[in-house]
Amino acid sequence: KASGSVSKKTSFVVVGASPGSKADNARKLGVPVLDEAGFRALLGGGPGAVRPDDAEASQAEASQAEASQAEASQAEASQAGAEAS
Repeated sequence: KASGSVSKKTSFVVVGASPGSKADNARKLGVPVLDEAGFRALLGGGPGAVRPDDAEASQAEASQAEASQAEASQAEASQAGAEAS
């Protein structure tokens, strides 16, 4: 959603060649400030493409899910081996 002001709830601020006070306010609030290249990356790859923290969190979640799935497979294999004996 486009907005006329910057707050902590703002996801990104896109700036042009002469960013003004909104860019300064965004930086003070810790809101990511994107130039044209950053905006294109956002459009092409989603928020994780321009927010490393989000990308790292997504990768960590995927790794945890894979590890959990591997553990479940091992447990099933162990149980099947015990039942066959």
